[in-house]
Amino acid sequence: ASSSSSSPVVICGAGVIGASIAYHLALRGVHCLVVDRCPPATGASGKAGGFLAKDWCDTSALKHLARKSFDLHQELAAIFGEEYGYRRLDTLSLASAAPELQRRAKKAKLTSLPEWLDGYASASSVMGSIDTTAQVHPELFTKTLLNAAIDNGSSFRQGEVKNIVRSSTGAITGVVVDDDVIPTNTLVIAMGPWSALAAEWLPIPKVTTIKAHSIVLVPPQPVTPHAIFVDYQMANHERIDPEIYPRPDGTVYVCGFTETVSLPARALDVLPSEGTGQRLSTIAGELSSTLRSSELRSTQACFLPLSPDDLPIIGAVPDVQGAYIATGHSCWGILNAPVTGLAMAELIVDGKASTVDLSPFDPKRFTVS
Repeated sequence: ASSSSSSPVVICGAGVIGASIAYHLALRGVHCLVVDRCPPATGASGKAGGFLAKDWCDTSALKHLARKSFDLHQELAAIFGEEYGYRRLDTLSLASAAPELQRRAKKAKLTSLPEWLDGYASASSVMGSIDTTAQVHPELFTKTLLNAAIDNGSSFRQGEVKNIVRSSTGAITGVVVDDDVIPTNTLVIAMGPWSALAAEWLPIPKVTTIKAHSIVLVPPQPVTPHAIFVDYQMANHERIDPEIYPRPDGTVYVCGFTETVSLPARALDVLPSEGTGQRLSTIAGELSSTLRSSELRSTQACFLPLSPDDLPIIGAVPDVQGAYIATGHSCWGILNAPVTGLAMAELIVDGKASTVDLSPFDPKRFTVS
């Protein structure tokens, strides 16, 4: 079902999933046109944490996808070097609380925490090691894959996909980008939460979303490579789960505070909700005096794509020849992008994915009303 040499595979979405599909198709000599209304990695692919875990999905249908993709990340890092901050790191959890609640609890003696985490913690444990957890800088990773695809003959166009063109038998024959009809017999929907817009043209499952907030801090001195997952009790006794990821470039990424709100028209229109950056910065400062004296470089937000059963949607669109979809990766999009791209390239070129079994993620598992 591969695209003919004269017409490209059109990939809608220049996030990490679209970039990975383009990269793996380009390696097979297939020219792709990646189309997005925004510059590459404007959405979650540019604002995610970039945390990778080998075995955290072992109890779900994601197990083989995640394990294979974790290994592929290492293979890609060997190819591209240190272009996007790939490294293995240790991962810890800790429990903490707002200052108002700390007086009622005795501070535990915790030996496993790095020195820069010198704030209040009531418990801690090891969640992962350099054997099982790693990280990338998601924006740089996405752009590295897309640029490699472009170097191999693919192209990127900033524009809006307004419609698709189908033959009398219903097969894909073209895509309308802005006011141009691009001939193609292969279309891939990889627009993250905006994949929901394609339901206007194709029988795809319902894609919903959740908004996540994050900040990027610049500490006065670098901190050790430890990913930190926090169980934090706020003064009103509400619990949140901030995550802290020091990066090789010297910055520290902190995320937390999710909410269900409507999706803006474009990723460029996504703004952090008022006060979230300051709240995250305050909590980070309570956990670490180094983070408290850090510069707040950016406050940001993104929308994660969710499927009806919380598993990714990866495969051929039912009953529409030449149409494919890859979305719904939730918080594991950066982790599972390499294997999704490779498997989709196999599916498009060979008619079947051989790297991993895609049947748990097949779009046809949903009945579209």
